[in-house]
Amino acid sequence: MMDTLFSYFEILNHPPLYTDRKFRKSERLHLKNDIDSLFREGTVTKKYPLIAKFNVVEDSENLIRLLISVPKRRVRKASDRNRLKRSIKESYRLLKPEFTGMELPDNKGLHVALILTADSSTENQKIKESVGTVFKDIFEQIKK
Repeated sequence: MMDTLFSYFEILNHPPLYTDRKFRKSERLHLKNDIDSLFREGTVTKKYPLIAKFNVVEDSENLIRLLISVPKRRVRKASDRNRLKRSIKESYRLLKPEFTGMELPDNKGLHVALILTADSSTENQKIKESVGTVFKDIFEQIKK
């Protein structure tokens, strides 16, 4: 009994490895002007089943702002589209600590649109792998 109590207090006093794994509203790309400039001036990178369009912009907060799109042409049922969008958000949220370690230039932000190109049978693991690969490609292209 005492042994489990001690380990419980150890867990309480141990600081978490990374606490901000949330997908906040400030991280969502929602302004029409920002979306228009992203699709007009953005650079494309692909990793099946995702296409990412990204643009480095002036932003004093150094945030990565994300837009997720699952076209109705590819996935007809709204419930399937929403499930896939949740899966992409969750993949981004879990991989976010890896992305925050990668540096953006000073006073620059990153706008990213992730567009799913597959049908509704896409697995979550495949989506998670492609989200990670797409963001690695984006940061490699930014460094060049």
